[in-house]
Amino acid sequence: MGHEADKKLWIDKYWMFLLIAFGVSCVLGIIFFQPHF
Repeated sequence: MGHEADKKLWIDKYWMFLLIAFGVSCVLGIIFFQPHF
């Protein structure tokens, strides 16, 4: 039962990492591509 809880915690951390990586990539994209517009 504790193993399932650890698995869910890992999934939550994984999604948080994806959201952060997506946000960072969006910000970098805006910063780098802004001068072209």
